[in-house]
Amino acid sequence: MIALDTDRGRPPEMVVAAVAAIVRNASGHMIAGSNMSLYAFSAIAAEALTIIEGLSLAASLNISSFILESDSAPLIPALNLPKYSLDWTAAPLFWKIRSLSESFTSISWLWSSRQANQAADFVAALASRRMCPVDWVSNPPSSFLALLSVDSSHILSQDFVPSGFDVG
Repeated sequence: MIALDTDRGRPPEMVVAAVAAIVRNASGHMIAGSNMSLYAFSAIAAEALTIIEGLSLAASLNISSFILESDSAPLIPALNLPKYSLDWTAAPLFWKIRSLSESFTSISWLWSSRQANQAADFVAALASRRMCPVDWVSNPPSSFLALLSVDSSHILSQDFVPSGFDVG
């Protein structure tokens, strides 16, 4: 099982959004990550761009099946339903996510609380302030490692089970 966590950081006074994606293995260890700054018209558009970045990262790693976690309350339910309408600022990005997701064997769209997604939130927040170290994936700050450890603790818990799966 591969998990991909995404989050965005968008200071209210700026139109620039910072996005982060972290790929973890079944044990919760980080195997890859990315972050970038970009323009977004709204918070939901920034969340959609974050998911697109996550999908691009998964594609670059040739990962075909994974769970994509996000704390985006509007987007994750929309991605779990065949027909859904979103705010106009995110609708084209939503359809791009749908299109990109067709190239993967299986994606489970999972909403996770901000508390369960702290590592991606941390990277996005650093990136939004332009303080994210260039080598954060290969040489992660100790504060980030602590958050990654907390986040990985929910992998085998019920909070991490995608809809349609039995917890048993």
